[in-house]
Amino acid sequence: MQVGATLDSVELLVEEQVLDPLFLNKTNVMDVAQNLSTAKNNEIQFLTGMLGMAEEQNSLIRARVESLKQGMQDASGIADAVHKLRCRSVSYGSCDSNAIHDA
Repeated sequence: MQVGATLDSVELLVEEQVLDPLFLNKTNVMDVAQNLSTAKNNEIQFLTGMLGMAEEQNSLIRARVESLKQGMQDASGIADAVHKLRCRSVSYGSCDSNAIHDA
């Protein structure tokens, strides 16, 4: 008895689908919506990954710039010291002992 009722229900559903011209379109719209949602989620994940890589690269570049700035400051200090030593060696004979301590 339940088998007969189930078969009748299936038969009614099939007949309804055949008679409803929008049934396939409804299914297609749902498929399209699902596919669009999946594509957007994939795009969001991709862009999030790209953003993370860009932030990491930006951080590395900032660290490199800071390192170069520090190197320039160190080089400037060395250049000043070399200049003072050259001045001392050129004027060694005419300098007094206080000139050496001032540098």
